[in-house]
Order: sequence, then C-alpha cells, then structure tokens
Amino acid sequence: MSIKPLLPLLAVASLSACGTDTALSSSFEITQSVFTSALQNMWGPEPEPMRLNISPADIAAIDYDLMLVRADESGALATLPVEDAPNGVKTWASADGFSLTTRDGQIIGTRGFGADILVADVSAAIATLTPESDGGSYSRVYSYLDSENKISEAALVCGLEKIGDAGISILGTPRDTIRFTEICADETVSITNLYWIDRSDGFIWQSRQWISPQIGSLSIQILSRDAEQ
Repeated sequence: MSIKPLLPLLAVASLSACGTDTALSSSFEITQSVFTSALQNMWGPEPEPMRLNISPADIAAIDYDLMLVRADESGALATLPVEDAPNGVKTWASADGFSLTTRDGQIIGTRGFGADILVADVSAAIATLTPESDGGSYSRVYSYLDSENKISEAALVCGLEKIGDAGISILGTPRDTIRFTEICADETVSITNLYWIDRSDGFIWQSRQWISPQIGSLSIQILSRDAEQ
C-alpha cells in the first residue's frame, strides 16, 4: 500500500524534486499491519519508529533533510523534504504545495491545511528546550485560521518538564535522546507537545506538536538530517 496523504488532497512529497531517483521514491511503502503496530507504540515510554520499507543504505544516500509526518486526527502519513532553509528556518514542502515551516525543530507556520498556523512565536520554547534544561515556564503565541477562515489568536502559558533519557530508533538508527513533555493552555485551549531531543546538540529528532483546534497535532520524525545544518 502506498503511503497515505497527510490530509485529504495532500500527496506524498516527491523525492525526485530533490534529486533522488524514482526507485527511492517508490521504496516508501508501508503495510497496514506494520503501520498500525508502529503507531500504537510510537508515544510510549520507549517509542517505536513509524516503520517504512526503506533500507539504511537508502537513507544514507539522502543528503538533505527529510521529515516523516503523521496527522494524529486522521492517521494519514507523508514524507516532506526541506525546500528552503534560510538562517535555520526550514520549509518542508509537498509536491502539491502543502508545507510546514520550522525554526530549530519547532513548527512556526503551515500552509494548505485549511486551519493553518499563520505565525507562531516559539522563541521562549526554543530557548528552554535544551539538553541541559530541567524544564521551565514560558508563553507561546499562535495566530491561526479557524473553521470559518477567520484569524484567531492563542496566547498559551506553558510548562516544560524533563522526563529523562530515551533511546529511540529511527529506521534502524539509534538516537540518544532526552524526552520532554510540554503542557500549554489558555482559557479555551489545552495542548500537550512531546519532544525527543538529541543529547549532544538538542536537535529534535521526534516530536508531537499542536497546530490548531481543527487540525490537532502532527507527529514528526526526522528520517535524514543534513550534516551541514
């Protein structure tokens, strides 16, 4: 079975646009039984990767950032390569124009989903989420489109808790990470974000991040990381 689109009408990102061949693109296939098993275990104490039918050699041949994204509400799945990364702000785009924008692994914008994040101030979260951190309190501010296509804002008060060491595996490659849980709320919204950050440099290998009340959260794994970024 081919990888499902992230959301209705959102196609799997084309790898050929980033210089890879069609054989690698076609290798991104997943069986329903493995997909279901992986999702059931992903967010446990020792999360399992979302398993794809692709070899470590295939991943080693990729010289750009590649993200695997799951929409938690629908269970739909897609791969998104980085299209642009000026000054550490990365845009991960599908072949048909849907995209996520991240700063240091934190989602700061989306396009094409409907109830998109227009802009998000996550600077305090970025400063606090480090390997040395024991947690802390800060705020997040979101501007997003609601179900009526009107701009809504959410100023959330957040608390970050360090859970501890978490060895994870992404496509068979072990990652030495630290797990954090972030709980944020205002008068109308309450969210929980999860992060697995690299012990050495704080890189976010795996996360679950809230987008908006209509979209819910996205679960993310970084399959390939550009060593120069």
